[in-house]
Parts: sequence; structure tokens; C-alpha cells
Amino acid sequence: MAASVGPPIIIPFMLFGGFFLNSGSVPPYLGWISYLSWFRYGNEALLVNQWAGVESIACTRENFTCPASGKVVLDTLSFSEDDFNMDVVNMVLLFIGFRFLAYLALLWRTRRGK
Repeated sequence: MAASVGPPIIIPFMLFGGFFLNSGSVPPYLGWISYLSWFRYGNEALLVNQWAGVESIACTRENFTCPASGKVVLDTLSFSEDDFNMDVVNMVLLFIGFRFLAYLALLWRTRRGK
């Protein structure tokens, strides 16, 4: 059953997590989905770790779309350097929360089976 239920749940989390869709372009009525996505927090923490403190990016003259610094990269993706610690905390909270929900579902299923 997990093989059939997993992809429809994970695909929206990936979509609203910032991999395929910029977080700043999500409509407000769908923005709440991104707060439940562990992909959002992991992606933002990884990119902030990579690009924070990068003052300049060496580009060739032929490349006109090359960002000037790491801050420009983060601004383009609608991420903030200040959110790094909260990203880590939220990932841990989501881990605990989803495990707790899975435990409750398992507990409910075993009691229903008796």
C-alpha cells in the first residue's frame, strides 16, 4: 500500500519544496503546503550553506545570466540566510511529527483490528 500512496504524497512536497517551483511564486492559498515539506527546509538549508558568504562568482563574458554573488542566488530563489537555524529545527520537528503521526496510525490500525 505504501508504494501506491507514497508518490502522490511526495510529489507535491517536492513541487512546493523549491526544487521545481520558486517559493516566492507560490500563490498564498497553496503556500501552506510548503511548510509541511521537508524538501523545502533541506533545500533551503543546503543552498544557504553553499551560497552564504560567497562575495563574487567568476563568470565568462558570454554568460549574461550569471549571478554576481551568493546573495543574488539566494534572493533569486526566495531564500534567506537568516532562516538556516529554523530550517534545521523545522526538519527535526517534521521528523518527530511525522513519526508520531505514523505511530498513531499504526496504533489506530491495530486497535481497529481487534
